[in-house]
Amino acid sequence: MVSARKANEINNEKEAWIILNIGNMLKNKGFYSEGIKYLEKGLEIDKNSDYAHDRLATSIKLRQEEQGKVEDKAKEGGMLLWQFQITE
Repeated sequence: MVSARKANEINNEKEAWIILNIGNMLKNKGFYSEGIKYLEKGLEIDKNSDYAHDRLATSIKLRQEEQGKVEDKAKEGGMLLWQFQITE
């Protein structure tokens, strides 16, 4: 990741393939929102990149799934708190 970011800096953020690879690496590490930013930035340079569109769609889907899990856990926690208050 460090090398990719350095390459991006050296190329003044003008090489879509570098930016897209950073976005994909972030997605692969679970940093979906950050990855989406890079993938969208890469698409501004190369609007027809099948690679970028595929990785962006996957990132958005994974972020939505993660958000759904967080919401489910929050509801579960709320129910546990509610049950705890009733029993006291």
